[in-house]
Amino acid sequence: MASRALTAEESAEITQHQVAVDVIAIAAHISNPVEDLTLEQLQGIYQGRVTNWKDVGGLDAPITVVVRGKNSGTRGAFDKIVLDKQNPNAPNLQEAITAGDMAAIIGNDPSAIGYVGFGNLEPDIKVLCVDGVPPSEETARSGSYRLVRPLLFLTGPLTQPLGQTFVEFALSEEGQEHVAASGWVTAKLYVPPVRAERVRRPRPTPPCCSTHST
Repeated sequence: MASRALTAEESAEITQHQVAVDVIAIAAHISNPVEDLTLEQLQGIYQGRVTNWKDVGGLDAPITVVVRGKNSGTRGAFDKIVLDKQNPNAPNLQEAITAGDMAAIIGNDPSAIGYVGFGNLEPDIKVLCVDGVPPSEETARSGSYRLVRPLLFLTGPLTQPLGQTFVEFALSEEGQEHVAASGWVTAKLYVPPVRAERVRRPRPTPPCCSTHST
């Protein structure tokens, strides 16, 4: 499995099957009054040029910047999209080992900011808009929300028949329903039915959603 498109060298004799889209949401403490950040402001926060919430419309408090480890696919996508492949260089930098750790740190620190994939959103953290665009299935597919990455299954000459069968299932309507029920954005453009035994958790909705049209 891969969480980014392979390079030409990496993809020799490999077939990439996109089974889902991971939407990377910018998250802050639920009490934070900030609703929206520009991509430039977000880059400034992670590069250490913006260190206080008051500089982006928030309270007078130092920003606690949280990142994932260097081996995290979410970290790699964030650094590429937001930081132009540069390393974060904020003064109050904390590292979260897992997505759960990231959510826990943000939920316990009123000054924290971080990022989590849609499949790891928790109700006690606040999702921010980026450039006035909320993270959602619609904005991810339209391209108006830029913090997204593909989730891929890979097959090649050594793939066993059972592996190929699983990929085909993941791309089927039933497989895509499992993808949606797990909190990810489906790779195919249909709305899976919501079954009673697998009701999807509601995602935190940024207030700017009410003014954003897709």
